[in-house]
Amino acid sequence: MVLEAFTNLVGCTVVREKPVSGHWGEYDATRHEVRLHPELIGIQARAVLAHELGHAAYRHEVSTLHTEREADNVGDWLRIPFCEFLRATQLYTTVQDVANELEVLPGDIRRYARLVWGSKEPRHRIL
Repeated sequence: MVLEAFTNLVGCTVVREKPVSGHWGEYDATRHEVRLHPELIGIQARAVLAHELGHAAYRHEVSTLHTEREADNVGDWLRIPFCEFLRATQLYTTVQDVANELEVLPGDIRRYARLVWGSKEPRHRIL
């Protein structure tokens, strides 16, 4: 529901067709459109959609390390509620368990933890 609302907020279109780039998803700035591979489902589909919506929110026209990080950050904030993240990290000791609880990918949890706790904070037990 959050992803659908954010799609409406940024005013882009989401279509289910093979991306021209050959990736699982892509953002086309000229059409203000996100293309998702039709075979994507579940957690992976939500992860790719959230990432591409990050590109749409910034209206990225090129892919660079910087724009990919921005898109990842937006995607993580859209899918991982802060309070639920904190609760899950207190309940579980592994990245996989936290990811399962929040229905995201383990890599998303690692990246989100670095974003939330920053490099100056002590490393948390799940990292």
